[in-house]
Amino acid sequence: MKLDRNLFKKAKENGITSLPIPERYAVAVYTTQGVIDNGGFDYLLENNFPEGRLAIDTIINGYDFFGFKKEASILNKLFNGKINRSEYNKYEKIFFNNSENIYNTIDNY
Repeated sequence: MKLDRNLFKKAKENGITSLPIPERYAVAVYTTQGVIDNGGFDYLLENNFPEGRLAIDTIINGYDFFGFKKEASILNKLFNGKINRSEYNKYEKIFFNNSENIYNTIDNY
């Protein structure tokens, strides 16, 4: 699935849940991975999630949907306050090291 840039615009204007699955998950994972790649978990947690818990669950479910179960589990723990700040680097490396694979998996879905 090559992501159409209009999907990102639609998600921003109408909310992530306005997109059908798997597009919803693809946009959520692409966006989240980009945020992590650019600033790690600190940057991710600074973001405003307009749809609250629904957006967070969409992110976690998206990583799981595309087969990134370890990353989904880490994000679930992160969003639920189960990862200490001192552990961020250890877990961020998993995302950094797998970034290209994550993007390629979505692009080739």
